[in-house]
Amino acid sequence: MWHLQTKVGTFWIVDAEEHEGEYLLGMDNDVLGRYDDPQKAVNDVRQHETGCLMWDMGSVSRPAPELEEWHTGLPDAWEKADTL
Repeated sequence: MWHLQTKVGTFWIVDAEEHEGEYLLGMDNDVLGRYDDPQKAVNDVRQHETGCLMWDMGSVSRPAPELEEWHTGLPDAWEKADTL
C-alpha cells in the first residue's frame, strides 16, 4: 500500500485482492479507479484526473510526487473503503 496525504484528503493505492496485477486508487473512503500499474494511478493524481472533484478542480501549488515519494504502509487512522 502507498498513500499520500493532501489538504483535500488521503490518496491511497492498494493491490486489488480479487484481481492479480490490478491496483485500486482511492481517497479517504472512496475508490476512484482501477489500474494495471500503480504509476498510472499516480499520474492521474498528478494530472488532477482522479474523479475526485475537490482534487481535480482545486489548485495545488505543487504537483503530487512520483510513486517512489509516496509513503508506504497504512496511513494514520486507516479504514478501508467500503467497496474494497
